[in-house]
Formats: sequence, structure tokens, C-alpha cells
Amino acid sequence: MNVLCIGYYDKFSRFFLQIKKKLKQQNRLSKLTIESTYFSGFLYGFIRWQSCKWININAWIKAWKHHRYYQNHLYKNTIYKGFNIDELFLNQQATNHLKWQAMAYIDLFEKKLQNIDVLLMIGDLRLPFEIAKKIAFKNNIPVYFLEQGPFATTFIDTNGVNANANIRGYKPNSAYNKNKKDKVTAFLNRSKHKKYHRSPVYRGLDYLLELLLKKTLFFPPDLKIDHPLFKNSSKQIAKKIFKATEHPNKNVYLLICQVPYDVNITHHSPHYNNHFDILRDVHQNLPKNSILIVREHPVYSGKYEDNFYQYIVSHENIYVDSSKNFTDVLNAADAVIINNSTVGLEAISHNKNVLVLANSYYDNSEICLKMNNRNELKELLKEVLNYQPDQNKIIDFLHQFFTKQVVEGFITDKKLIAADTVFQRIFEHYKH
Repeated sequence: MNVLCIGYYDKFSRFFLQIKKKLKQQNRLSKLTIESTYFSGFLYGFIRWQSCKWININAWIKAWKHHRYYQNHLYKNTIYKGFNIDELFLNQQATNHLKWQAMAYIDLFEKKLQNIDVLLMIGDLRLPFEIAKKIAFKNNIPVYFLEQGPFATTFIDTNGVNANANIRGYKPNSAYNKNKKDKVTAFLNRSKHKKYHRSPVYRGLDYLLELLLKKTLFFPPDLKIDHPLFKNSSKQIAKKIFKATEHPNKNVYLLICQVPYDVNITHHSPHYNNHFDILRDVHQNLPKNSILIVREHPVYSGKYEDNFYQYIVSHENIYVDSSKNFTDVLNAADAVIINNSTVGLEAISHNKNVLVLANSYYDNSEICLKMNNRNELKELLKEVLNYQPDQNKIIDFLHQFFTKQVVEGFITDKKLIAADTVFQRIFEHYKH
């Protein structure tokens, strides 16, 4: 059994190597190769003498070697080996460097996927992932998509993750089922696993390489993401920390922010492509006697657009959440507004009224409100205050989610039980 894995950082390479360990226990002749999009993922495997490559830099070297050939081809035709190069970039303006990189990925994965039995990927829509999965599908190679899930779980799906997951559109049953309720309650209240001690050196090297090489031709173009490495929020934000006791008799809305360059924003968000527009639209359409709490993503705290923070500072009824425990601010909120983060399902599990602004795997299962047009926002913000989803449907959806969509354990757990379960599922499918 030959497995090709594509991931990002060191933590994902660690996860893949646990799968390799289980694979070797079944068959010593089996092979597992890791392709990482960041240096940290490559380095983690390399220093452990494992078969690991930095796919972005390999593609970029190939792109430069063959750039004249690629460019001449693009002058004549934007279709390359069955791929529409413009569509790979959602028909948005892409530089020649990015197009060459895409063509290099196509050439590389055509060879790398030869004699591969299973393709295992973290996510599904970044440029190399999109290309690899399409080549795999074309060659009838089984593809498994993994993603970090809510409630300390790991997504596993044969269709995709996030809004591409198989569970999207699932219609939950409204009938009361005590057995399902007990199982869901037990799962939500189970003890969480210990996290492994992750060395900061790996990601530190990623940031250092980006800082030193981002503006040079040496750095792969698909890694040149326009995001700040350092915080830029105003000191005045510290004066706008939310305190529940100071706002009695107010409608409290909680706006959950996400990482702007994540695929949930770049690929699954038809209405918004930045958080300033989300913040402004939500705030301007709030009902009277309302306040808005903004919770930044922990990874991106202090790094959103300048006008995002300026807008918060300049409006009295907008506050920033500083609590480390998500449950604290969730308990204070009357309604939760989310673009499409998986945190929305956690809010729903706490019986909170949730309004989803974009596409997500839980947006079409009658357990939350969904905005289909920006003109609907004003009325939806009123409606969500009194929205009462069927509790039995929530239980049924969560039961389906926990039993069919995710596996127990997180990618950063010290004991990687999720990797063991993923291996078992793949191996059982492969045997049949």
C-alpha cells in the first residue's frame, strides 16, 4: 500500500508519521511519502530521516526551469493537461509566476501520483491540493480529506472539508431520541486529551523565511500571502474590552472573526472577502438597543485591517472580547454571528441562536439561520434574537456529525488516537 500525504506544518507531518507507523505494522513493504507546503512540515520529517518533500519549493524550481515553455503555452491556450489555469485562481487576476507554479504542480503530481494507492490531504482547496485531488480523481485514486474539527475532533471525508463535506445538507430528524441525546451529551462532556509539546522553532523558521524572502524571487509565489506578521491594532482597543455587567437590558450580538486567508473566506464566502466589510455591515444593520462584541481569531488577534480597528474604536456600541475561555463570552451573547467558521457549530451545541453569513457544512440543516443575500441582513439580525431551532434536530445533527463526519482526537494531541482511527478507516477501505 503506497500512500501520498499532503499537509502544511510540522504538526501535520507528525500526524502523518503516526499513520505511517501503523501502516508499517500492517505491511513492512508499504510506503508513505509526505509533501508539505511549508518548510516546517518538510523539516519535521527530514530530521527524522523520513520521506518528506517541500512541494512548493520543488514546484517553484521546476517553474523557473520551464518558465519559457509554460509561458509560450499560456500565450496559445490557458488549458494545460486538462486544467483551466484561470479557473484554478477562481478566474481572478493571477501573476505569470502563479500560473507557472500551477503548471509545475500539474507536472509534478502527474508523476508523484503514479503507483499511489491512497491520497491523504489536510484540507482540499489550496492550489497544490486542488491540483493533486483532481489528478487523483481522474486516475481513480481514493482521496481522504482531513481537517481539524470542533470539539477536539478530526474531520475525515471522501468529498472534501468545510462547505464541501458530505454532511452538508443533512436533514436532521425532529423526533426525540434518548439514545442519541445521551451519546451526544457524553461526547460533549468527555475528558479532553493532553496536547503534545510543540516546539516553536518549526513555525518560527516559517515566519523567518517569509520575513527574509517574501519579496524576493526565491520564495514560492503561492506562499506570498498578504498578511501581517506582527500585531497592528490600536492601543485604544484595550479601552473597549467587553464587560457583561456594564450592559444590562441590551441585545448582545457576538461576531466571531476568522483567519482572512483561510479557504473558508477565499473559497466559501460569496458575500465577503474581508472582515471590515463584515463588521461594518453587521453593525449598521443591528436593531436598536444593541451592542456588538467582536471576538478575534486567536491566531490573528491584532492583525486585521487598520480600518477594522478604527471602526471599532469610533463606535460606542462595539466592544472587543478579551476572555480566554470562549464559553464566557458565549454565555453573555443573545445571538452569534459567524461567516462560516466551525465555531458556529460549537455555539449551536450551547443552544445559542446562530446566523451564518457564508457557506458552511451546517448552514443548511435547519439548526441555524443562513444569509443568502446581503439585503437580508437587517431582517435576519432581528429574527435571530427570537430564533428557536428544534432541539431534537440539533441533537440528531450532532449525532450524525460525531459518528459519521469526524473521529475522536485532535491533530495536536499527545497520543494520536485520531491518526490511528484514520489509518483503520483507510486500511479497511483499501482491503475491500
